[in-house]
Amino acid sequence: MWDYIVKSNAFNFLIMILFFVWIDSKVHFAALLNNFKNKVIENIEKSKAEKSTAHSELKSAKKAVENLDNEIKAQIETAHGHAQTLSEKILDETREKVEQITAGIQKAVESEEKTISGKIIAKAVQECVGLAQNNIITLLEQNPQLHEKYINESIDSLEVL
Repeated sequence: MWDYIVKSNAFNFLIMILFFVWIDSKVHFAALLNNFKNKVIENIEKSKAEKSTAHSELKSAKKAVENLDNEIKAQIETAHGHAQTLSEKILDETREKVEQITAGIQKAVESEEKTISGKIIAKAVQECVGLAQNNIITLLEQNPQLHEKYINESIDSLEVL
């Protein structure tokens, strides 16, 4: 019978069970399994919390993006309005500067005209005086008695004073 027990699977099975019990007592599989189970449960809970947080963040992101097109359009319209106003202001200021420059140029031209006109008149007067002087000299050379007559008239007018 001993041969039968040793050769049977039941005996081998019993030895294997005893071997597992002995290993379990040394390694504490129950504690390891329990620890592993707790870590898995903890990871599942962490994943659920992260999923919930991510879902909340997704909702808030969708809500933030929901009106993004309208906000962009509003900002573009506002920027366009500011650009239009700035453009008009620059154009008005440029027109004003052009008018000021034109007025300044006009004044400068008028002043230069007066200066040139004064110079031309002075030169003309000088030429006229020169011509008159030449005419008087020529007239006096041709008629020496006139020269004497003018000298006498000048002396008479001095005596009256």
